[in-house]
Amino acid sequence: MNFITDNIETIGAVIGAAFVLARVVVSLTPTPKDNTAVESASTWLTMICKIFGLDLTQGVNKKEK
Repeated sequence: MNFITDNIETIGAVIGAAFVLARVVVSLTPTPKDNTAVESASTWLTMICKIFGLDLTQGVNKKEK
């Protein structure tokens, strides 16, 4: 348990990088089945981030209207 609490930022970064890599690979393949799997994972990761109070809009530039 100490390993997780000591390295939570690194673990989060590795999970995020793996997710981004998965999205890139999925976008290059023509099958829609893997797209739905990654979207499902995206939903779960978003929910987990919201539970832990993480800011999902950090680094996102939104255009003002």
